[in-house]
Amino acid sequence: MKKLLSSLLMLLFVGIGSTFAQPAQEYTFQKYYLDVNPTDIPRFLELHKEMTDASMQSDLRTLNGHYVKRHMYAGKASLVLYEVYDSVDDLNADDLWGSIGEYTADMSQEDLEAFSARAAEWWSMWLEGHTDEVRVLQVSGFGDEDFSWQSPGVIINSYYTPKW
Repeated sequence: MKKLLSSLLMLLFVGIGSTFAQPAQEYTFQKYYLDVNPTDIPRFLELHKEMTDASMQSDLRTLNGHYVKRHMYAGKASLVLYEVYDSVDDLNADDLWGSIGEYTADMSQEDLEAFSARAAEWWSMWLEGHTDEVRVLQVSGFGDEDFSWQSPGVIINSYYTPKW
């Protein structure tokens, strides 16, 4: 009887423990620090929403999350943008400009010129003085995190100052 009871208790604990187990997940973040003049932020956000919405109508985008944050304490960076992907492969396969090309393919010449002017204004605010980096977060469930820092990580950080 004691063996049966202890066996049942063991099965109960294993069953309860397995309900809390989660599969390992990996999230890839593309993080951009932008140097947009604070007085131009409302215009940038308006254009950024338009360009992001236009690009997301295509299957060429593999982006599955996007966040914009006002950043006031990081030197000259005024905005921080996060793009979330399921994997590094999805990040590499993401095609912003190809998807915008698909969006503009059926536009009239007049609409295309107006859209192109707005895209150029948005891109110039984005590009001037921005930095970007890629980070990968691996989550392996409750109690399974590897905090030993034994596996090497990769951080790519770039700074661009184009000369027009």
